[in-house]
Amino acid sequence: MTAGELVVLKDAENAPTSTHTDSSDPTFSFTVRRCVVSETQSVVTVLWQNGTQEVLPSTDLAPHPVDDYDCWPGDYVVWKGEGQERPVVVQKVNPAERTAMVLFTDTNSTELVSLLELDPQGSTDPEVFGTSDEYGVGQGDIVFIHPEGQTNGHVPPHVPRLGVLEPWAMEAPVYDEHASNL
Repeated sequence: MTAGELVVLKDAENAPTSTHTDSSDPTFSFTVRRCVVSETQSVVTVLWQNGTQEVLPSTDLAPHPVDDYDCWPGDYVVWKGEGQERPVVVQKVNPAERTAMVLFTDTNSTELVSLLELDPQGSTDPEVFGTSDEYGVGQGDIVFIHPEGQTNGHVPPHVPRLGVLEPWAMEAPVYDEHASNL
């Protein structure tokens, strides 16, 4: 709904109306039950990186582009540090210091780590965590949940990560000697 639109309220009994007549014909009159939108307001529920939630007018907020290391409480990510990779759940984030309090799911312990040690996209090594699809899903993403062993028909595309090459990329190029140069 935007300013200037005409609307009819669902609750017609309590809706404001205006009655109009024609001065040349006193028997003619009609009632208008439409309203004109003169102003709109939007509020949003914000989940801050420190784990708190707040309802604010949308005009009080400015968009912030999310970078590769931004995480929010509840994100399931991979911690890569000290020569190992472990699954963790983000508890809270301090974006100014670029640190996060994470819960190690295997030991049920929490630790303060650098955001640079967290990989929201998951491990590139399938031997570490298998071929899990839980990684890379963020706040607001639409996901389809189906019973184990079944699919929803969608085959996710294979997107190589930085440094991962497809076998065809290592093949020598083939040149056609008979092709004309334009």
